[in-house]
Amino acid sequence: MQTLEDFSDCGLPAKLKQQPDASGVHRTLDVILASQPFRTSKQCQNLLRYIVEHSLQEEDGSLRERILGVEVFHRAGDYDTSEDPVVRTRASDIRKRLAQFYQANEHDPSLVHIELKSGSYRATFR
Repeated sequence: MQTLEDFSDCGLPAKLKQQPDASGVHRTLDVILASQPFRTSKQCQNLLRYIVEHSLQEEDGSLRERILGVEVFHRAGDYDTSEDPVVRTRASDIRKRLAQFYQANEHDPSLVHIELKSGSYRATFR
């Protein structure tokens, strides 16, 4: 008998693909935030934590650059994102740090893979 996993790369809508459970994502997030690539940057820790939490709750409206700037980096509500690229800069840093983390931990099957694709502030999990 075939399972849903047998069709995971066949173009099924994301909602039908099997997602890691939230507890596994949270365990992995804790490991990531304590890891060498992340422990030196509170800004990256705070942004990744916020993005993961809101992605798990499917709150995509909270994952816009201006909202992230206000909620995570305490910028004024009317701050100019073109003048202050803190969100874009830290998101880029997070992508690099995640790559370093997963490269160092590539043989640990217990870790959920948390991705932050370029051009997006929504995390995906596999």
